[in-house]
Amino acid sequence: MLCKERGIFLEIADQIRGLGLTILKGVMEVRKDKVWARFAVEANKDVTRMEIFLSLVHLLEPNAGTNLLPTAADNNITLPHNGFYPSIPATGLL
Repeated sequence: MLCKERGIFLEIADQIRGLGLTILKGVMEVRKDKVWARFAVEANKDVTRMEIFLSLVHLLEPNAGTNLLPTAADNNITLPHNGFYPSIPATGLL
């Protein structure tokens, strides 16, 4: 996830834990003057990757309506616009 502000990292981590996921690793890095947050998470066997993805999209854009990707003004977070990922790799990284 692209973070506009460094402080949003902990808020994202709190929301991920709120989904019942265990954060195995959380990393912030700067690439081309942009701050990115990456998380490797673990879930129980009853949760699918798609359910996690949709929950995070809903988290980042609570008033989404028909728009699934957040704008720069919403929560200071954006997702990469590389298209739709039909599944998330086991590492949780796109």
